[in-house]
Amino acid sequence: MRMGIERNKIYPIDIMNRITKELILITLFCIPLVVIFIFWDDMPNEIPIHYNLDGTSDRVGSKYGLFIFLLPSYFFFLFVELYIRFTDSPIHENVWFIFRFLVISVIGILTILGVLNAMRFFN
Repeated sequence: MRMGIERNKIYPIDIMNRITKELILITLFCIPLVVIFIFWDDMPNEIPIHYNLDGTSDRVGSKYGLFIFLLPSYFFFLFVELYIRFTDSPIHENVWFIFRFLVISVIGILTILGVLNAMRFFN
């Protein structure tokens, strides 16, 4: 028995691979929100959002801005999921996974760095 996808045949190994990949993406998707909620009460109401060349903050914003930073990532994730599900995309599934993984990872890392910056972790 060959494992993989043949024409119109999906084998159990493929279903497990898809479920594992989606669980990885959903976990990465949720980590920034969990970090924000863990540190929410300890964060100041105003957090630095921009630094000049000297490394001093020259603009501050509300801590609610961390959620606004996540919105494009979540809309992108939703768009790509719907596109993959409802179109017959010629792009291989692994390419979509790597693309989504990279985008969600970068946005997640930047959000976590923003939370740590708000907590004055780097000072």
